[in-house]
Amino acid sequence: MNDGDDDLQHARRWWTLAVLCLSMFLVVITNSSLYLALPSLSRQLHATQSDLQWIVDAYALVFGSLLLVCGSLSDRFGRKGTLQVGLVVFAGASLLSVACTTTTQLIAVRALMGVGAALIMPSTLSILANVFHGPERATAIGVWAGTAGIAGVVGPVLAGVLLDHFWWGSIFLAGVVVAVLTFTIGFFVVPKSRDPHPRRLDPIAFVLSSAGVTGVLFAIIEAPERGWLNAVTIGALAGGALLLFAFARWELHNPSPMLELRLFRRRGFSIGAITITVAYLSIFGFQFTAIQYLQSVKGYSPLRGGFGVLPISATIALIAPRTGQLARRFDPHRLVAAGLTLMAIAYAGVAFVGPHTSYVYLAGFLFILGLGIGVVIAPSTTAIMESVPAANAGMGSAMNDITREMGVALGIAIMGTVHALAYRARLDAAASGLTAAQRDQARSAVSAAHRVGTDIGGTAGAQFSAAADRAFTYGMRWSSVTLVVLMTVIAALNRSARTRERSVSTIRA
Repeated sequence: MNDGDDDLQHARRWWTLAVLCLSMFLVVITNSSLYLALPSLSRQLHATQSDLQWIVDAYALVFGSLLLVCGSLSDRFGRKGTLQVGLVVFAGASLLSVACTTTTQLIAVRALMGVGAALIMPSTLSILANVFHGPERATAIGVWAGTAGIAGVVGPVLAGVLLDHFWWGSIFLAGVVVAVLTFTIGFFVVPKSRDPHPRRLDPIAFVLSSAGVTGVLFAIIEAPERGWLNAVTIGALAGGALLLFAFARWELHNPSPMLELRLFRRRGFSIGAITITVAYLSIFGFQFTAIQYLQSVKGYSPLRGGFGVLPISATIALIAPRTGQLARRFDPHRLVAAGLTLMAIAYAGVAFVGPHTSYVYLAGFLFILGLGIGVVIAPSTTAIMESVPAANAGMGSAMNDITREMGVALGIAIMGTVHALAYRARLDAAASGLTAAQRDQARSAVSAAHRVGTDIGGTAGAQFSAAADRAFTYGMRWSSVTLVVLMTVIAALNRSARTRERSVSTIRA
């Protein structure tokens, strides 16, 4: 690239950031809108709780398993081209989703959407890392991360409006519009870049990693339905773990690995990756149940439910773009530890939510939760990207995205499992007088339990529906307690990183 091209790229860098943020916006808004549509999907497509988990996780599963290879492709063949192809695939899958009439079809289309997102996301952060340098990079990453919060604000509200007037498929049409707009602007302003010394593609690592992740997540998602001691569950979990172990061994001995596992020796990289995984695990695992709580237990309309989660995303949108400046004034590890502590406080408050809890009480803790997340994400992302050479920005970006998407998938799977086990344990006591078919239906989802209550009718039906609501919030309590423990442990990990760095500096002095 000559000096004229460099000057043009520099002049257009903020336009480039706008395109990258629009790409992030597209991926996040589709998911945040989908959460609000889950109760509608449960009713209109007769989706069970397991179906709902797979509708969410099919996307995250494919996305997470393809991120590394897509990051390598973007470094090797060009980041702009990979981004553009991803936008086309994502828009096409969004259009296909509109025609789905069964949960199986929607799960398959969501998987295709994950392919598009896997092509998009590594390219966004790697382009950003090559366009912005010095203090501007931290600011740009803060804006990029804050876009997720903005999309979180717009997504539920937009979905609420659409779901109040149209059917659930309408939420995907908005993604098509954003994809076309992003593709058009990006074609003119995003610069071309690639790794000047690209690594060879590693198909064996791709197969091992994707198959291993698939096995583990399949076991976690299906365990509530099949049982943890079921042969399929144990086989999938053991097989997935063995494949991931084989992947790690292969990469450590491969002269041109798809993922340089030795990067985890760098404390900033490893702690940043762990923190982002756990942060996204918590928020998406929580939102999976919170949306259903607001609509199915509190009886909110989709639009009101969208406004109900607004305190989280609005606070992220306000805080995340400013954390780059805060990280330059304060120690990033201490800042992240403070954010995780705020998240733990929020989840502790949510643990006491019941069917008749005032929304004002819940909203206060949602605000604290958004504040904590907004403080955590940008500094952790910066720690990952600054640990990777600029030439391998695609690998660093893919790793950042993998940690996030693994967090999303694990959040839905693990928190969904914890919630489902607690919900069913509490519900079974109230379902003793039901037929086997009614009991199985009620155990599948709280909205299904309400349908059973309606079928029973009268006082007995109303009492059963109330018992289902109490069982649902009992499940929320246990999943929230689990998240409190996770946030506390990772906060301590970040504080220890600060202590260790201080000790090393003292020894060197």
